[in-house]
Amino acid sequence: MVTGHDSMFVAGGRVELGVWALLQRQHARWPGLLVAVEGYREDAFVPWPVPPEVMPRRKGYVLVARDKDMLERWDDEGYSLMDGAEGPFQVVYEPASVPAVPVEMRWDPYDRGEGYGFSPYEATLVTAGLFLVTLVTPDVDSAFSQGLLSMLAEELARQGTDT
Repeated sequence: MVTGHDSMFVAGGRVELGVWALLQRQHARWPGLLVAVEGYREDAFVPWPVPPEVMPRRKGYVLVARDKDMLERWDDEGYSLMDGAEGPFQVVYEPASVPAVPVEMRWDPYDRGEGYGFSPYEATLVTAGLFLVTLVTPDVDSAFSQGLLSMLAEELARQGTDT
């Protein structure tokens, strides 16, 4: 069953370590955390933790469930909020496939507190060396999904400075 909400990040650095750090943090909340990491143990779900070097460096696909019960319900209920208003999630990452993409600046990146007005404008994001990271959550609005988005953004930002 395909459900869920995709949230996209564009990040630099060691994104696989950012994903690993997200899972470390989630494990503190979910002691029975189960993961399936593409290419690791025939993509079977295994208990967390797994060593950081298990995370594929360039392209990765990680499925995450709180426990065995959530994993078993996943097939029938898909990416939905289950017990405790939490649900399974997935993280996919890979190098950006195009050298540049147009973006819209919605805030003033040069804002120095001088009080000048701002209007959104077009810019070009050069993607060389960057990765696309997609987090699939049950929805976008729940506290659970918002928490995952926030944690992933923090961990990707932390890894982006450690290249």
